[in-house]
Amino acid sequence: MPLPDTSSSAPRLAIVVTAYRPGADFFERFASAIAFCDRFIVVDNTPGGHAFGPVELPARVQILQDGQNKGLGCALNIGIDAARR
Repeated sequence: MPLPDTSSSAPRLAIVVTAYRPGADFFERFASAIAFCDRFIVVDNTPGGHAFGPVELPARVQILQDGQNKGLGCALNIGIDAARR
């Protein structure tokens, strides 16, 4: 598989995922996706929020939390809006 073109004219890739009470291995499961994309956006849909713990994350990872379960569609739209910005 050829490596992605990282020049400024190449399309950029953002990945949006939702989380609901994620396990301790949440970021481990997405490690290859995080390494591949320009932005990895997690919308936490856990009521009351989730403490992702003391994990060292690259700057491209963004976690959006407001302590509410917004539903899957709304959460994905929030993540997509963040990716567009």
